Amino acid sequence: MATVTYPGGSYKPGQLGADPFEIDGSNAALVAYYRAEGAAVTGVPGEEDERPSASAKKAEWVAFAVAQGVDEADAEALTKAELVEQYGGE
Repeated sequence: MATVTYPGGSYKPGQLGADPFEIDGSNAALVAYYRAEGAAVTGVPGEEDERPSASAKKAEWVAFAVAQGVDEADAEALTKAELVEQYGGE
């Protein structure tokens, strides 16, 4: 399973369940859909240890920082540039 988180923990109308929520991470089309919607998708098989690219959306960097043990509120408070600087862009 992969975890989907929208920026700021925002709830998307019509979405079942709470944010963050889990999806089938092996479904590449589903993962691509949520990423195109601006959500961070973490825990996708084969991507667990990969850092987002420097051009990735802030939500992906926040999710990556949280996966590294950072408090979500602290990660959200940082700018994308600060997240990239602290957690290393590609």
